[in-house]
Amino acid sequence: MEGNVREIVNGAQLKGFNGKKVSITGFVMEKSSNGMSFDLRASDNQIVKINLKRPLDKPLEGYVEVHGTSAGKEVIADDFVIFTNDKFDAKGHNALCQFLTATSTKQGTILDEPYRTPLGILKVIVTVTSGLLIGAAISKSIANFLEENDLFVPSDDDDDDD
Repeated sequence: MEGNVREIVNGAQLKGFNGKKVSITGFVMEKSSNGMSFDLRASDNQIVKINLKRPLDKPLEGYVEVHGTSAGKEVIADDFVIFTNDKFDAKGHNALCQFLTATSTKQGTILDEPYRTPLGILKVIVTVTSGLLIGAAISKSIANFLEENDLFVPSDDDDDDD
């Protein structure tokens, strides 16, 4: 199964996956006369040249999903799937491609690992603990102020438990 893993990309992301297995979906635009290549309008409206390893032996039109190896702005196709439904959501597929490669730039290069705060959990514990202690101290001083000024005095008469 490892050998069949491929990235789902759009036309703009192809360069960043140069030499890697990719899957790109789009609309067939123009076929070469010898049947060894065709132009594909990817879901982001980029034109991508698809080079085939063997000539086309069946009619090719509409939307197709091409599986192959990225070669810059071209794909060397191993296989392709022809969609029978004309209602392909190119905009939604383009959003999917961007979502799946959210860790890369628009050119397809992988972003650096996000900055990690050293001792992050320790800082959270110190912050929460100090916040609780400061809050308790403030509450205690307000309760003392209210009691000293007779604004709130707890009475023992309210205890009806006895």
